[in-house]
Amino acid sequence: MNHDVVVSQAALAAIAPAAPFREGSGWALRATVAGKRLYLSGHPSARDALNELARLKARSLEAGKAAGHGPRQTTLAQALLDYALERRPFLKGADQEARRINR
Repeated sequence: MNHDVVVSQAALAAIAPAAPFREGSGWALRATVAGKRLYLSGHPSARDALNELARLKARSLEAGKAAGHGPRQTTLAQALLDYALERRPFLKGADQEARRINR
């Protein structure tokens, strides 16, 4: 798996606690990045697994924070409730809609 990402030795040293291991015919890795547990598998070498982890870590640091708990942890009900709290006060009939929802 080649993503054309060059990872420095310092970046790899910062991820040192995540040690790649053999799994089947490839290499796998378990790590925690930004409080999320990751499992990466199917890499042809240990170095490729560490490069993929470094790439994911860099992307997570660059990206902005998702609304709520992010797309994989926010339920539809919570997303709709957040939307209602954010938008309803500015719409006509907001009081009536709130009473209807809260019945």
